[in-house]
Amino acid sequence: QSEIRAVIDDSNIKPQTYSFVKINALNDCDVNSTVDLVAVVRDSSEVVEINSKTGNKALQKRDVTLIDDTLTEVRLTLWGEKAVQLKDLTGRVIALKGVKVGDYGGRNLGMLNSSSLVINPNLPEALALFNWQSQYVNTGYPAIETLSTSGTGAGSADLIEKRKWVSAIRDESMGMGEKPDYITIKASVNYIKHDTDGFYIACPTPGCNKKVTDLMNGGYRCEKCNKEFDSCLRRYILSIQMADFTGNSWFSVFNDAGEKMLGCTAQHLYELKSGGNDEAYEKVFADALFKTHVVKVRVKQETVNDEMRVKSTVMTMNDVDILSECKQMLNAIEKYAVKAGK
Repeated sequence: QSEIRAVIDDSNIKPQTYSFVKINALNDCDVNSTVDLVAVVRDSSEVVEINSKTGNKALQKRDVTLIDDTLTEVRLTLWGEKAVQLKDLTGRVIALKGVKVGDYGGRNLGMLNSSSLVINPNLPEALALFNWQSQYVNTGYPAIETLSTSGTGAGSADLIEKRKWVSAIRDESMGMGEKPDYITIKASVNYIKHDTDGFYIACPTPGCNKKVTDLMNGGYRCEKCNKEFDSCLRRYILSIQMADFTGNSWFSVFNDAGEKMLGCTAQHLYELKSGGNDEAYEKVFADALFKTHVVKVRVKQETVNDEMRVKSTVMTMNDVDILSECKQMLNAIEKYAVKAGK
């Protein structure tokens, strides 16, 4: 027979303690040191898979941009299960314990195995930061300083002054070097290729996302997991054209950005098509056309069908924040006026 009794809290067990630093103080912190931070997640990139330095292990990686009440931003990199699971962080307040300070592409932060991340922690510093960011919900943030200023990472903060035109991908021969180029552009979607399925059948194991084989008996097999499943996930893999006043270019769009652009999951789109609801299916694509987004793009030359091509992949896609854009433009004009001595 079970017995349930109330247990008095053990006062000897201390809660997590932090020694928070502000983001604008990270330049004064030693590289490779660890710090505690409380911040708001401003945006988050899609999970990407990279090979480890030894080349025998695939690693999941997600970059997020953090901001605090010093109006300073920094990039934080999440790895492994945290990168896969923590996908709805934008707008949340997080507390970080023991994250590593790096200097690749400006100051940045990285999660270690010993690091901890708490979402919406019950801390006075977190509540104060939540109240601080609430004032900018409708107006957008004013001019922001970023510590992760280099274009060498997918999580680099978005500043108008550092954006590129669509034509720069070709004119500046981007993606031709040993490492990929990461840029931010503001452009409009003017074509979405959907004469064939814009999605693939993927492994349902969290964090895998590899394409599975349809066994034609109601089951699916994932070679990476070496397992068979009764169901699968459908994930976007789209080709789109985006344009600004300098021209247009082709981009690859994967699941997170695809959901942002089309406003629905790939599973929903599949159900519309397989159910014969062609009108609703076409409307999803039509509604997404001619809308302007701010996108972070990875540009790299790759071999496709034995031919070298420059591939541009959308890492994140965000709606244009008009008020924030205007504030940044005014700030940029002021900077140029000061440089010109006016």
